[in-house]
Amino acid sequence: MAGKPTKEEIETWATPKEVLDAVSKHMGSPSSARQTILERLRHGIIAAYATHAGAQRGPHSETLKRAPIPVVKELWGVLANNPYNDRDDVWRSGDFKHTATPSRLNEAPNTVIYFGVRFHPDWRKELLPKETTTPTADLPPETKGPTVSQAALKAWFEAYQIAFPDSADTEATAVTSAQGCFPGKSVSREAIRRLRGEKKRGRKTQSAK
Repeated sequence: MAGKPTKEEIETWATPKEVLDAVSKHMGSPSSARQTILERLRHGIIAAYATHAGAQRGPHSETLKRAPIPVVKELWGVLANNPYNDRDDVWRSGDFKHTATPSRLNEAPNTVIYFGVRFHPDWRKELLPKETTTPTADLPPETKGPTVSQAALKAWFEAYQIAFPDSADTEATAVTSAQGCFPGKSVSREAIRRLRGEKKRGRKTQSAK
C-alpha cells in the first residue's frame, strides 16, 4: 500500500488474533505460528499499525498519538524473546504494551501502549501458502474514493450471502458485488476476505482421478 494508511483502512485489517488463528491453522501449532509471526514483525517483513498510542511513566499517563502509527519493530523482538509471549494481551485484546526497564534505580518504569493493533494485508503472502490467496490478476481493479465503513460492508455481506451461496461465492465475485453496491467508494479487499472467512479464501482444486 502506497503512503500512510488511514484510520478507516486500518480498522478493516486483520487483528493479531485473526492472524494467529489463520497461521495456526496452516502450521498446525499455535506456538510455532506465534513465533513465526513475531520473527517476521521484528525484522520488518510484515508490519502492524495501531489507531492510538499512549505512554506512562509511574503514575503519569499521556496520549502520544491519535493517528495510525506503525508499531516499532524492535518491540516485537522483545516479545519474541519472551518465553511467555503466548500470555501477552496483544493476542486477545489487540493492545500491545511494552515496559522498559529504568536505567536508574530511582526511576519509574516507562511503558508504551499501542491500542487497536492491526496487521498490514501483506501478512497473507508472507505467512500463508500461495494457493490460499486468489491471484490479483483475477480480481477487478481496486476502486478509489472514501473507504466504505465496516457496518455498511456487513449489511452488504448479509445480502450477498443470500445471492451467492456456497460454490457461487468466490473472492472475485464478492469484490465485484461490493464495488457495484458502493460506486465511487473504496472497497477494502482485506475487509471482504475477513467477512468471507478463512475457509473460502483461494480456489478449490479438483482431485486427480
